[in-house]
This record gives sequence, structure tokens and C-alpha cells, in this order.
Amino acid sequence: MSNFNSIISVIATLFILSCSTIDTTNSKPNDISYFHIVNTPAYITINSKFNEANAIKDSNTCFDDGLRDGKFKSNILKGSGGFIGVGYFLVAADLATSGGILSSIFVPAALGASAIGLVVYASADRAEEFTAYSSAESCLEEKGYEVVFFLDE
Repeated sequence: MSNFNSIISVIATLFILSCSTIDTTNSKPNDISYFHIVNTPAYITINSKFNEANAIKDSNTCFDDGLRDGKFKSNILKGSGGFIGVGYFLVAADLATSGGILSSIFVPAALGASAIGLVVYASADRAEEFTAYSSAESCLEEKGYEVVFFLDE
């Protein structure tokens, strides 16, 4: 049971962490005051100390680290969510076929746990993207850049 509690606490922690915000704007920054990081929705504010070569090098480093971190966390979410989802679905199927007095109580609970696991699995790709961008943002801000995200919708 403690193993199940630790898995649930990891999932809850990741959920809470994913609720934090990223700096976003609803109007696209102009090219004069912001430097666009290619293939990302990220822009770096240009100030008097801005050096484009260093910004490109730093952004590549930060986004590579962020993508690696995001992929790692996504694999954890997919593995644990898939295991919980399929495992509890099999438990529910077993309880439903075996019958018994308590099966009417435990089958809905097992199906609910299965649904939660499958939702965690399904949300792993978005969590990967969020983790990659938030890690890259933190890395760039540690290097002294101000980062803004603009998402085209």
C-alpha cells in the first residue's frame, strides 16, 4: 500500500508543479525589442548588454537540457499512468467476472482508478512540453535573460 501511496504522491506533486504559470502575452512581440528563439514560442528581451551569439548558444543549451528533462518526466508519467490505468482496468474486469457481494462496490472504484491512470498517461505529452519550456525559461533567467512566451493560436 505504501508503494501505491508514493506513486499517488508523485503524481499529485507533478500535477501541482504543472499548475504554475509561464510568462505569456496575448500580442506578438515586435522584432525590434525581442529576439525570437527559432522553433520555439520563446522570445528574449533585447537590452543594452544583449549579444546575439551568446543568446543563441545559451538558448540552445537551455532548450536541449529542458527537452531532456521533459522527456524523462514524460516517460515516468506514461509508465506509471499506463501501469495504473491498465492494472486497475484488469482488476475491475476480474472483479466484475468473479462476482460476489463486494464486487459492486469495488468495480466502480477500480474503474475510477483506471481512468485516473489513463488520464495521467494521456497528459504526459503536454507535461513534457510544459516541463521543457519551463526548464528552459528557468535556465535562461538564471543566465540573466528575460524570457516571454507567445503562443500562436
